Amino acid sequence: MALSAGLFMTACFICGITHRGHYEDLGTFIAVILCIVSTVVSLFGCCELLKAKGYETSIILAFLIPGICCSGVFILLAPFVIIYGLKDKTRNRSRR
Repeated sequence: MALSAGLFMTACFICGITHRGHYEDLGTFIAVILCIVSTVVSLFGCCELLKAKGYETSIILAFLIPGICCSGVFILLAPFVIIYGLKDKTRNRSRR
């Protein structure tokens, strides 16, 4: 998850540096690629969080579909909802 946040911040930084100048198109291209990679890494991280909590990974569609259709904020808030909002299904299992 930290890698995803770092990639997103790097994309914003690159876009800000190259906003005006000769490299504006290149900076925008690199920022878009980094944002796409950041989103994919974040989704894989969310899937791992769901597995750790005892849920199936298909629940990530509940965050992905509104994130694509409405706003990317759903995808950014998904880890926090998974960590703090969903019950832990693995808590009752005995540890070996």
